[in-house]
Amino acid sequence: MKQTFFLLQLTYGEANSIWQLLNNHEFFILFIFDKDPIFPLKNGTCGPLYSYQHMKANPLFNKHNKTFLDNFFSNTYRWSFPSWDKRVNVAVGLLEYGITFSETYNSKFYMCDYVEQCFGYTQLYEVSLVSFENVMSEHMIGNILGQMQCSKDSNCQYRNLCHSLCNKKTGHCTNEVRGPSQTSVCEVLRDYVLFDAPVLVKTKLNDLLKKCDRIGQKIDESGSSSELNQLNVRYNTILFDIQELLWDEIKNKPTNWLRPPKPKKKPNVNPKFTGH
Repeated sequence: MKQTFFLLQLTYGEANSIWQLLNNHEFFILFIFDKDPIFPLKNGTCGPLYSYQHMKANPLFNKHNKTFLDNFFSNTYRWSFPSWDKRVNVAVGLLEYGITFSETYNSKFYMCDYVEQCFGYTQLYEVSLVSFENVMSEHMIGNILGQMQCSKDSNCQYRNLCHSLCNKKTGHCTNEVRGPSQTSVCEVLRDYVLFDAPVLVKTKLNDLLKKCDRIGQKIDESGSSSELNQLNVRYNTILFDIQELLWDEIKNKPTNWLRPPKPKKKPNVNPKFTGH
């Protein structure tokens, strides 16, 4: 079979623009995750400039943003929660993202700050990533960790969730990233959907979240790569079980149940005229 090859010719300016774009971390992440619905869509580029879709999203919650009322109440961050079933719809999307995030692409990607402030939800209660500058490839994080000096493993920490082991012979951290960073999804779910859940669901969900915590702790303490892979499989299995449990609660809802109700029209009232 005869193959035809096309040579793409670029000017210096075009090549320079592409190089600048790909070295922009935000654009690089948007380019890699272009087909992922949790990331905003790119609108287009013009030289080294680019634009992307503005995703209007409500914050998931922020339990660390203290106000005067927190002196009297311990759960003020829950006051703005949507109804439980709508939170479940957001949580199902969050779980799907947590399960597939590091498995879909040839190179693993991690979020080293996997906290509730990174996520929001749209008007249709679909989960949305509102902060993606800390989404980094395993290679990027490994390079950062590999340049760190250390005397013990606890010195080899990048942000909250990404870490490696300390090579005490060289005095530097290894570049083998330990994970997965998605372990914190269980903590986010505990705050977000365990509250106000039906009794039967709450009991099952609480048991699964405890298992998730135990697996996450073992992942952080694991030594060998084979053990780590086995723990990751068990961890993803638990996330699947949580996702299935929550999905069963909303899968039979009407197709339009998440759409906001249409505003009621004011009745047309004919004005009355009084003759004199």
